[in-house]
Amino acid sequence: MRNNVLINKSTYGTAVAFALSGSDKSKYSTSSNNNLFYSGTPSSTKLVYSHTGNTSYQTLANYKTYIASADANSLSGDITFLSTDIDNANFLHPDPSVQLLVESSGQKITGVDDDMDAVGSRITYPKVGQLNGGGWAPDLGAVEYDGTPMPGLGGTKTVGTGKDYATIEAAISALNTIGAAPGGVVFAVDAGHTETFTTATAGVIESGGASDRLVTFRKEGVGANPLITAPEGVGALDGIIVFNGSDYVVIDGIDVQEDNTNNTDDTKRMEWGYAILKKDATDGAKNITIKNCTITLNKTSGNTTYGIYINNHTPSSLTPLSISNASGQTDYVTTENNTITNVYNGLYSLGHTSYTNTYLNVKGNTINDYIQYGIYLQNEYNDSIHRNTIKNASSTTTAFGIYTTNVYTLITQQNKISGLSTSSTSDAVYGIYINGGSNSKLYHNRITSLTANSSTNANAVNGIYLMGNTDVIYNSVVLSCSAGGMGFGSNALYANTSYFISVRNNIFIN
Repeated sequence: MRNNVLINKSTYGTAVAFALSGSDKSKYSTSSNNNLFYSGTPSSTKLVYSHTGNTSYQTLANYKTYIASADANSLSGDITFLSTDIDNANFLHPDPSVQLLVESSGQKITGVDDDMDAVGSRITYPKVGQLNGGGWAPDLGAVEYDGTPMPGLGGTKTVGTGKDYATIEAAISALNTIGAAPGGVVFAVDAGHTETFTTATAGVIESGGASDRLVTFRKEGVGANPLITAPEGVGALDGIIVFNGSDYVVIDGIDVQEDNTNNTDDTKRMEWGYAILKKDATDGAKNITIKNCTITLNKTSGNTTYGIYINNHTPSSLTPLSISNASGQTDYVTTENNTITNVYNGLYSLGHTSYTNTYLNVKGNTINDYIQYGIYLQNEYNDSIHRNTIKNASSTTTAFGIYTTNVYTLITQQNKISGLSTSSTSDAVYGIYINGGSNSKLYHNRITSLTANSSTNANAVNGIYLMGNTDVIYNSVVLSCSAGGMGFGSNALYANTSYFISVRNNIFIN
């Protein structure tokens, strides 16, 4: 079900915009999207959705949480029609003089090129020559018309008690509904503001901005960063803030944390603090900045947890996407001056094998109290990792400070890595591990206090471990291992001679 308008404003009994006859929601296709549901002001008798068994939802947000992978871009709002007279030429034509959600809120459907009035009316977008400023996508419903789009959000919108929006959740919902206006929008969130998201999808940013429509969420005023506590999760794909292919968004000083009081099992716990994912194979997230935030999760969760998570899949499935052009890439992500703590992995970025992630900038972050990877990069191009502090990993398997594989053109400089350990009898610890790729440069990094006291691995402790072409200049590694199992070995620097490796002006103490 796509691009439909479902309105029920009955004043008798309970008005429901959309109902299923049974309780098996799996029969509702996950490709259903871009619909409009409206039954009036939400109440116990004005429902967006209902099905057999007395399950009902008054608001679109609650319905979206229930239906999960469908209707992510669907809307709720009334429509003003020019006529409801079946004999009138304007029968069920939306009023073009009124700002309505139906304008350009649909998706292009292969084979649907007409509307109820004209052949070929839904072929080319954006529409040229429309007077009212719409026409960049199909309209919802049966009529393709020259409508007046809802104005995007612009200027500065305040968030907090008594402000434009009471919560960040409400601000995200508004952004997803009507987008950003030319010139962009700033959501200024009161310092000290706290909230707990009410649904698992409350933090999904669908809309985002564009090069001329930057979207910014930032702390306003002096005091503690605004703090979002996680909602109750619903499975293994839960994130507090999730970018769903959205572009040109800045998050500045908005902290997120797990709710360790209520989220007491793996289903309810969050897997991601901030997640940057793709809407589909042609819509990767671009120009995303996350800075000055503290991210705290639960590293002991049965599902792997990530402070900042970037990957080649959608929010609803771990299945890797098959990318065929650069529009599906994730590009120009910056993570700066964040503190990530109590996670299994700190920052994790995995791109497509051919259309890799590009221009990831990881700088000035502190990653503390984790288990396996401080920073993990795979299938990347032109990345930078600098001035990060990575410390205090305690693993029962292998532990890494920085791990990269198939990263091409990488600068790793001025990072401090310390306090990494494993209790394994066979695994190892690595300060920096470069695997494959090319044109990697390690400058001015400091590595110390790596331990594997029970390991019998001949390469149990490694300051810098190189399996790819790398320049190693001005680095300092101090290991001084005092314990290990039978066969234990350590390397301040390990370099595989199959690669072109240049080592100059370093200090290595084993």
